[in-house]
Amino acid sequence: MATKQELKQLACAAIEQHKSELIEVARDILAHPEAGFRETRTAQLVARKFGDMGIQYQDKLALTGLKGRVAGGAG
Repeated sequence: MATKQELKQLACAAIEQHKSELIEVARDILAHPEAGFRETRTAQLVARKFGDMGIQYQDKLALTGLKGRVAGGAG
């Protein structure tokens, strides 16, 4: 099993690898602000991104929330 430091390095590497896409998503959300519990456009964007990444998710939590599920290792 990976150490905490190794997991941190893997996470940082993944963020670095996808930084352009992450920045694009952040800019999109900032360009289209939505009031609390009315984030339908943002929820659709996140659901689409989860789908693109093959992440199973549950939607319509607390109206517009989503929760992704990623399989992990034993521990």
